[in-house]
Amino acid sequence: MKQLAKLGELHIFTHRPLNACVDTLRWLGYQEFRISGMNILHNERPKSSVKPDCDVYLDDKPENIADLAMNTNANFVALMRRPMNDYYQFDHNVAGATKMIRVGSWSQFVRAVEVIA
Repeated sequence: MKQLAKLGELHIFTHRPLNACVDTLRWLGYQEFRISGMNILHNERPKSSVKPDCDVYLDDKPENIADLAMNTNANFVALMRRPMNDYYQFDHNVAGATKMIRVGSWSQFVRAVEVIA
């Protein structure tokens, strides 16, 4: 996160149950991330509904990746590889599919961001 903050502004978008919002804020405060904005969504509203758009997005939920790729002006949208999403295959016939990439680590994501920074 510190490397990313050197490249530009960081905004956090997360889905959490209402009863987890306070814990989420406390954890982020403890981490001392240098963020410019934050949205905690609790009603399954799509992340693409948060404006303005970001240049890049990172998520571990395939449905969020597809939504962000199709409904934002991002340069790219990265899916962080996790055991829970290894099944997911990018559908190259879907609008925005060319903006989707898969990364396996934070360092891979940072390198991808550095290319466009």
